[in-house]
Formats: sequence, C-alpha cells, structure tokens
Amino acid sequence: MNTPLSICLIAKNEEQHIGKCLEALAPLKCEIVLADTGSDDRTPAIASAFTDQICSIPWTDDFAAARNAAAAKASNDLILFVDCDEYLREADIPALDRLLDNLRESLGVITLMSPFRRDGEERIQHEHITRLYDRRRFRWQGRIHENIVPTNSLTQVKHIELPLIFYHAGYVDEDTLHRKAERDLKLLLDQLSSDGEDPYLCFQAGQCYSILGDKETAAQYFRKGLSFDVDPRLAYVRDMVDAYGYALLDLQRYREALGLEAVRDSFAGRADFLFLLGLIYMNNARFDDAIAAFTQATETPLFSVEGVNSYRARYNIGVINEVRGDKEKAIAMYRACGDYAPAISRLAALCV
Repeated sequence: MNTPLSICLIAKNEEQHIGKCLEALAPLKCEIVLADTGSDDRTPAIASAFTDQICSIPWTDDFAAARNAAAAKASNDLILFVDCDEYLREADIPALDRLLDNLRESLGVITLMSPFRRDGEERIQHEHITRLYDRRRFRWQGRIHENIVPTNSLTQVKHIELPLIFYHAGYVDEDTLHRKAERDLKLLLDQLSSDGEDPYLCFQAGQCYSILGDKETAAQYFRKGLSFDVDPRLAYVRDMVDAYGYALLDLQRYREALGLEAVRDSFAGRADFLFLLGLIYMNNARFDDAIAAFTQATETPLFSVEGVNSYRARYNIGVINEVRGDKEKAIAMYRACGDYAPAISRLAALCV
C-alpha cells in the first residue's frame, strides 16, 4: 500500500479466528492495531505473531467507544476496521491505492460475504458495509451495531465502494452466533429503554430475536421499526422488510405477509424482495403471481443473497410447474438451475 493506512480491530477471546484474520490481511502491508478488551484466552499471543501494536482498553458495554479508542492508537488517520471473524478474500491493491488518494472526504465500503443457514441449506449473503474512514473527519457512534458518522454534522457524506471482499465466518458456528445475539440483545434493549424507540435499533433487536428462534417477537420488532417514516433507500430498511416477510412466513401468517405488496414499488429494484414476494404468493396459492415475481427476480441484477435472481428463483418456478402437472416446463426450469442440489434431485425423480 502506498497510501498510509491503519487496520484496527477490537477483540475479546477470539483465538478461534484472530490468526486466520490477521494472516489474510498480510497482502495489504498495513499497520495493524489490535485493541483487546479483556481476553483470557490466547488472542493476544496469537496476534503478536502478526503485529506489535497490541493494546488493552477497558470494555464499557459500548462498541463505538471501543472502536474510537482503538483508532486513537493508530499511527495513520485513514482507518480500516475489520472484525476478528472476517477474512480478506480478494483485494485489488493498485485500485485501492488510487481510491484512497481521494477518500479523505468520503467513507469506504467493503463487501462482506456471510454464509448462513435457512430451511436446512447454506446460503451466502453479500453485504456492503462502511468500514474505512478518516478519523479526523469521522468517528463511530452507537453502543451496539455502531455506525460511522461525521464529526461535523454539516458534512455531506459520500460512499465509495472499495475493491475489498471479506469472508465472514461468524455466522457459521450457531453456538457462537447465539451467544453474540444474546449479548447484543441485552445492549440493544438497554439502549432502546434509555434512548427511546429507534427504527434501526428495532431492526437489530428483531434480528437477535430471530437468531434466538423467537420469530413472533422478531416480527413485532420488525413491524415496529417499519412503522417509522423510514427511507427505503437505506440498506437496513431493505433488510428489515425482507426479515419481516420471512418472519411472517416462518409463522405461517401468509395472508398477513401479502401486506408487503403495498411497498413493492419501493423495493422491487432488488431481486431479494421480488424473490420473497414470490414465496409469499406461493404460500397464498397465487401461482401466476408467484411465477411473475420469480421471473422478474431473474431479470434483476441487484441482489444480496446468492441465487435469488438465478437458480433459487428458477427452482421455485419449476416447483410450481411440477405441482400444476406441466412436467416439461418443470424439467426445463430445473435444468436451468445448474448444480443446485434440490433441482438435481427433482430432475432425478422426474426423468426416471
């Protein structure tokens, strides 16, 4: 890297991930600052093989405070934050250098690939997360699920997509995911109690309840978050709409889920919403509408979860055609799904 950049992390008992995380960052050749918030495992010892910039900071139940304290220890003003369970997979370093020359007034956005399980199969979500900033102009804010905000409220914030792709391992281990959800939920409920209701905090609380298996309470928080005058262009609002729809499907409240038709114009630019709408139509036996929604999803390039604008959408169209007895159309759709295992299984059954 030609542009001075510091990579910062906060850690507590991350011996499972920290070595892989720091090793993956080596190609960037940047200063690495690890702020430990009280580990009693081998996290600091493992990290010492990759950086001598290891410090201890007090944990005050405030993630933003911890991140700001870590950034203050860095030698450079440009800061890239990475979580310990994130591993750098792809980096176009020359392109990154060119972008960093002009990033002083903007925020940098990385791509995070997060595997998760739904309906018994693994899926991968592509998230775009703001993680790089100039500490002279920006800081972290929020005790939990914190955001980067300008120090001057009049600053017009711009975002720049960075050629950095990370793999997020934190959602793979369900026990760890549950422990984090329990920890986060306590902080979120405390903040909601002290600061009042907020749509973003409602969304995050709903996510925690969903992870912990309480779909009913999750749906209540998503519904509450969407009751505010929220901006449909915001990523968390789009995710909250999707999460609310899936919560209603999990609860088998199919007719209630049809209420999301009312916001179709605001969210139909994403294949994820169209795919969700297709599932809602399927569960309400509106099969023509479902096929139309899935087809539109395949024609929509913007997506978050892999497959919603390709093999998953085509698979569901195949299922509908199979149920209707149109074997040829079903086979054609299943074949268009490539190596998607459920489609291969249906082809094997239909082509005997």
